Amino acid sequence: MELARAAAAEARRLDMPGLLRTADTPLADPAAEARAEDPLTPREREVAGLVAQALSNREVARTLVLSERAVESHVRSILAKTGLTTRTEAVRHHVTGVADEHRAVAQPGEPPDLFNHLQVVIGGQ
Repeated sequence: MELARAAAAEARRLDMPGLLRTADTPLADPAAEARAEDPLTPREREVAGLVAQALSNREVARTLVLSERAVESHVRSILAKTGLTTRTEAVRHHVTGVADEHRAVAQPGEPPDLFNHLQVVIGGQ
């Protein structure tokens, strides 16, 4: 998004309306920014959280009342959207994202309570 903002500013400065329209398009759609930051759908995030708990596709399907095929499809989509190739990488990506999210909301000087945070985020408690 920062690149789009910089491109739009430069297009304004150079008085290039065509380029400005192109650069402004992603900026006009707030959902596009959210998708750029987190490309996963709410259901895919839910599946990723359960996969991060080491549940099999069958267990995820049972938990979410989905078919096993639907879960397989969600896992493939998660891997494709994140550029990952294995479930292990997906778990690491999910847990790292949760840890980063915790660091972003922690108060300065406050020791991180990552274990409890992971329980809340992944465990849904």
